[in-house]
Amino acid sequence: TDLATGYGFRYSRDAAEFDWNTLRDNIQREVRRLNGIYDTMLVNAGVHIFRGRAELESANAVRVCDGDSVIEAERVLVATGSYSSVPSADDVPGVEHAMTS
Repeated sequence: TDLATGYGFRYSRDAAEFDWNTLRDNIQREVRRLNGIYDTMLVNAGVHIFRGRAELESANAVRVCDGDSVIEAERVLVATGSYSSVPSADDVPGVEHAMTS
């Protein structure tokens, strides 16, 4: 019953109810918890996290949109934290090989 309650379900012998807000709030709380764990693991592994808007300058450089900062690294990981989308084939050659998650 605790699991069902966490998913927003309440029930008795006579009725069952679903509370969307409970489900939404519990999912958001769990995502925040997991994000905290991931952030801690990355920082402990020596990863530098830059939050904000940025543009790829090259395969190894990112321009941070807070000014003229350009960050260069052997490896760059872009984690959008947003909704995924795929540009049109007119805009990006080879886009048919793109994946989203």
